[in-house]
Amino acid sequence: MNKERIIWMVGGSILTIVLFLIGQQFVFGSSSADEISSDEASEIVKDRYGGSVTSIDNSRGNYVITLEHTNGIYSIQVDQSSGRVSDVEQLEEFQKESDNEVSDSSEEPSQENQDNKNPEESDDSVTDKNNDSETDQNDDPPSEEKEEDMESNEEEEIEEEKIVEVLPIEEAEQIALNNVSGEISHSEFIESEKPFYEIIIENDKQTSTFQIDALEGEIISRVDEEKNQKPTVITEEEAIEIALNEISGEVEDIELKEVDGNLFYELELEVEFEDDDDENYVIQINAINGKIQSVIQSD
Repeated sequence: MNKERIIWMVGGSILTIVLFLIGQQFVFGSSSADEISSDEASEIVKDRYGGSVTSIDNSRGNYVITLEHTNGIYSIQVDQSSGRVSDVEQLEEFQKESDNEVSDSSEEPSQENQDNKNPEESDDSVTDKNNDSETDQNDDPPSEEKEEDMESNEEEEIEEEKIVEVLPIEEAEQIALNNVSGEISHSEFIESEKPFYEIIIENDKQTSTFQIDALEGEIISRVDEEKNQKPTVITEEEAIEIALNEISGEVEDIELKEVDGNLFYELELEVEFEDDDDENYVIQINAINGKIQSVIQSD
């Protein structure tokens, strides 16, 4: 009897441990995903802009979603890690229908409903019931849920209108290039309350950073940073000409030197006289601005 109790106790303990391990694996295994799924990205886009998603692709950590909207077809990029919309580009624009076409299309469903009515439903009792139910519905005041639905629909319409106003990134880049020449080294769409593009253009003289309104195409700010230019050094011929204008003679030697960051030419000149009493001079000329730094007569 004791052996049977021991066997049942051991078996129960083993079963408890196995169920515990299975439960742990199920709980922690289901929460290991860091990135959002393609379905979640699709829901983010549809909740924000409306319309219908026609395709989803992966590209460098982003979901590239093609959205068919009442105003056109858009390519929208969603970051796989954060779920943020990183870029919106309009691929095709739909032409708006005229007022007549809209009114005609709005009348068609009511006409179809009249044609599709079942003749057997013309019984007086059925008609009375329908009239009573319609009267009850018309008498009820609008509920809070309906008001919330109306507000959410208005917000969705506002979000849908914002899509049309976003400039393509190519237009923003061209706006920046119209203001400074050079090459674009960085271009990024920044999503905020007032979205904008940050574009950096570089040339030999400076680096220019633009912030351009993504809705209006206006330049919000521009910052220019000058690049350090290497100083231009005068040539030996120019240095010799400067020295001879100071002392008329013959240049015997010229050398470019640098002392404590000071770059200069050192020239040795000889001045001949008829009594063979020649004079020698050492002249130092600044190699950047061409100014004479010193004139020394040597033995």
